[in-house]
Amino acid sequence: MSGPTRRLLVARHGRTAWNLAGRYQGHADPDLDDEGRSQAARLAAELTGRVAERLVASDLRRARDTAAPLAEALGIAVLVDKRLREVDVGAWEGLTAEEAAERFPDEYAAWRAGEDVARGAGETRQAGGARAAAAILEHAREVPHG
Repeated sequence: MSGPTRRLLVARHGRTAWNLAGRYQGHADPDLDDEGRSQAARLAAELTGRVAERLVASDLRRARDTAAPLAEALGIAVLVDKRLREVDVGAWEGLTAEEAAERFPDEYAAWRAGEDVARGAGETRQAGGARAAAAILEHAREVPHG
């Protein structure tokens, strides 16, 4: 027997100048660039006319600015949840891969080998994923079944 279902759509924030330059962002807060704002507008256009119960974004400007056109198109407010931030990369924030490899050679090598290291004294992927998953599950439980 199947019960009511919920549909969850997840979108990453639009592009920033740091994305374009290949810089690690983590909890840093660069603005969307022109392409990122265009991506946010295209997302809103694609989902216009859909019914949504909730729209949640991290507290970082790039996430809120990506969600804003969609919120307007759907006629709902953006809820902000800090737990939806990207993985904290600590001292790697703002660095390119080459810079991270030069400044943190052992850590970078371990990360490239697939180890779940807390880059730059930030957090592990597992910790960041658990944080975001808890937020997503909490928000999902709060949305009425359809």
